[in-house]
Amino acid sequence: MESVFKDIGKNFGELTDKNKPMKKTFEKVESIYKDSADLKTSSADATALENAMSKMWGRFEENNCQTMVDKMFLIAKDKMTNEEDKKVLMGLRSMVRAAENTLYKPQSRF
Repeated sequence: MESVFKDIGKNFGELTDKNKPMKKTFEKVESIYKDSADLKTSSADATALENAMSKMWGRFEENNCQTMVDKMFLIAKDKMTNEEDKKVLMGLRSMVRAAENTLYKPQSRF
């Protein structure tokens, strides 16, 4: 099984040549939470987030979905002030990526 941790630091939540069309969605999501210090989500924010992601380019491709979730973690990281908390958040993202990889995809057992 391929390690899900190998690319966690490489292009983490960033646009690359392969996913540049996601820029519009990134901007929409950033604008939803730009004035929120604690990322508290109102029902209007949740609806706006769902709308942005439902129109996201390549939303059915795993790499694009991972990049979008990475971006949301980066938005949360930017709201944090404590460096230790930021490290914990990046560790949490690694754990979530491993869980997504294991739980959302069927795994063969031999």
